[in-house]
Amino acid sequence: MPPIRKELIAAINKAIILVDHNIHRNIDQQFEFIKKTVLEDDSFTNDEKNL
Repeated sequence: MPPIRKELIAAINKAIILVDHNIHRNIDQQFEFIKKTVLEDDSFTNDEKNL
């Protein structure tokens, strides 16, 4: 199992902070926004994005 990078945790936390509850009203929309935001981060390799 690959080690957890602090940068990944920071990116997830940043995406969670960016969630606008007026736009993403339910948990599914919030999850998709967080996932999309983290996957668009250029600091991660394709291997890390595909985990």
